[in-house]
Amino acid sequence: MALAKILQKPWLSSASVILTGLYYGTLDIWGDDWKWISEHKDLHGYIYSFLMLVTIIFVLCKCFIDIKEEKIKKDKEELLKKFLIFIKNVVQAKRTRFFDRVSRIEQSKRINFFDEITHPKDQIRFIMTQAVEFLEFYGVNRTHIEMTVLGTNSELGTWEYALVLDRQKQYTDPNIIMANTSLAKRVIDSGESTFISDLNEGVQQNLFYKSNRSDSVSNIGSIYCKPVTLKIQDKTYKYVFTLVSYGTYLCSPNDQQEANEFATLLDEIGDRVELELYLLAMKQHKK
Repeated sequence: MALAKILQKPWLSSASVILTGLYYGTLDIWGDDWKWISEHKDLHGYIYSFLMLVTIIFVLCKCFIDIKEEKIKKDKEELLKKFLIFIKNVVQAKRTRFFDRVSRIEQSKRINFFDEITHPKDQIRFIMTQAVEFLEFYGVNRTHIEMTVLGTNSELGTWEYALVLDRQKQYTDPNIIMANTSLAKRVIDSGESTFISDLNEGVQQNLFYKSNRSDSVSNIGSIYCKPVTLKIQDKTYKYVFTLVSYGTYLCSPNDQQEANEFATLLDEIGDRVELELYLLAMKQHKK
């Protein structure tokens, strides 16, 4: 990375080309007149060959870096376009559901519009499926992705799975997760969303609670948790949205800049889930 930054400096390749050109011109014009050149032609031949080689290496390396950076730039543009499509689809799904339900209401029927059009669990499931498609475009196979929403309230006292991506799978007891040193426990205590690009790092820092599935892939993967807390009157509702990949990383575990950029995308997904969880808490409170 440091070498790439050095080679990207335009003055470096320009200086090597100019220096080599000046040196060649000096040898060509005054090579027979100046003794320090004419009497040491072999030495100057080696020096000139070295300068030529360095110049060629600089130019080739800069071309390679420029091509690579151009590809990264295009990939980021495509990723942003795909993410915008994800956002658009989420909004479109909600708008369509609102319109369809309202337009089909019988004329004589008295309804509660909030209950009629608000279906947060359906919307969260749609967000999850769209997130899977986005991550697949990013290069993460859907079989490696898992998403859950843990929920509780001040009266319930225990945690349960409010939503899961795959209802056929067996999941670790949520109360065990929240009773141990897990990322879900940490974020609900701190109130801040957290992304760990490497599960093994999370294990070492006592931030990730290992499961049978994570053990089966040697804790290779990434995890993101988003806490949501809402107090309605005298009752507090708490949720934790979790997105985790098993057997593959969501981004390079050694690139902090890439991890920060990906965390921003995950926060955008988490924010849309958070909005629906507010609605879910309101619906649950009405019952």
